[in-house]
Amino acid sequence: MPAPYHAEEKFHEALRALIGAAPQRKRLEDAYLDHLNDLQAAELPISQQAKFVRLRDTLTHGRQLDPEIAIEAMSDDEVAEAVRQIFALYDGIMDAARSGPFPNRPGHVQSSTA
Repeated sequence: MPAPYHAEEKFHEALRALIGAAPQRKRLEDAYLDHLNDLQAAELPISQQAKFVRLRDTLTHGRQLDPEIAIEAMSDDEVAEAVRQIFALYDGIMDAARSGPFPNRPGHVQSSTA
């Protein structure tokens, strides 16, 4: 079985970070900083890129704040929604991986008709 692709692997590890005994805010911070912070939108399936950019912008206030500061200022409901967005993005990435074009996938040739 082939190794997971970069975005799939990063989101899988982020989900693992979201599970645990630490407060949800800390788990979100760890998931983002340790696993998602270095991802570029172009590494995700096209269908998930805008959603990822919105999540990143939420967690960094449009890259104006460090994620730790932005997440600390979020309400509990906003933190919970960001966690839900990470789960939804992972689901979308996995759906796209099973069914369609995925940028930067080894051996994948993107069609010029889209």
